[in-house]
Amino acid sequence: MLFGYDPFQTSLEDIRRLRDHIRYNTLSSELECTNEELQTLRPMGSSEINKCQDYVKNGLNPESSCTQVHYLKGHFLLKHLCDMVSEEAFFALLRKYIHQLYHGRLVHSTEFLTLFFDEFYGQSCTTNQQSLKSICDDWLDTKELPKILAEKYHKLSPMSGRLVDQLLSATKWWKNLNARFLNRKRNKNGKSHPGREHKLEIPEIIKNLLNDQLVLLLENLLLLSKISNRTLDRIDIEYEMCSRSPDVQHRFAELVIKHGCVDKLNFVEQFLFDHQSMGIYLYGEMALCKNKTIKNRAKTIFGSLKKYMDSTMAINVNEMIYGTPDLIATK
Repeated sequence: MLFGYDPFQTSLEDIRRLRDHIRYNTLSSELECTNEELQTLRPMGSSEINKCQDYVKNGLNPESSCTQVHYLKGHFLLKHLCDMVSEEAFFALLRKYIHQLYHGRLVHSTEFLTLFFDEFYGQSCTTNQQSLKSICDDWLDTKELPKILAEKYHKLSPMSGRLVDQLLSATKWWKNLNARFLNRKRNKNGKSHPGREHKLEIPEIIKNLLNDQLVLLLENLLLLSKISNRTLDRIDIEYEMCSRSPDVQHRFAELVIKHGCVDKLNFVEQFLFDHQSMGIYLYGEMALCKNKTIKNRAKTIFGSLKKYMDSTMAINVNEMIYGTPDLIATK
């Protein structure tokens, strides 16, 4: 069994549920720090299908290359349309759309939505136009998230699947352990001592987590106002963070930065070296951190990596750290 994965007990639906919660959390977080002009799926507005466009709005905006908002909103819109019919029927439509109708063409969103409603709801023009307008209003032409998403993914509910229940149990266990660590008297220099807790026994159900469960566990812990360095030590030891997926490592790096765990800055640095495109927001978090050691480490890491970065990414990171886009990546 690898990292808790048991194909005989884990259902595909459980895994999908976890991954959609991860996507929703990522989308919600990015919307909080993304320019409003970059939050809508149709920044050009509901222009006519046959109207020729001379440019793409925000196409040269360097910030647009660092956000997943469009991809994640698009994912949930397609999932919403799929849920309106059935997975089999929806994928049959996608094959028809790609191979028979629009292969090699630029397609306006209205064309695809019209095809969808005509295919599954007949040729009632009035009804289809109303449904199409509703989709556009709720999903394409607003920066707000549709209410249906918040209702479905805002919070993980108990008894919604074995993986979710295991995740919630793990979250509760780690929160309780963290509370115990915080209540203990610290030594004079305040440093953590991982060896002292080496004999701590962790229940098997808590130890054996999938990478998707770990991502959500760490996101839950990110909501805590204070995490002990001992807690971070134990999480690192038990889940072997260096061997986990980049998504898991990214969340753990966020915890390290948020709680000023200087002892684990080497982990953050290695992550930024190994996963340059994923780590861009970590620079911003390091720059905003009150810990001077972490602030300075961000500058050091960027100084080492900027010549290897995509020029747009280098401009964005430079602005996060120094507040000005003037530094050129190759300097």
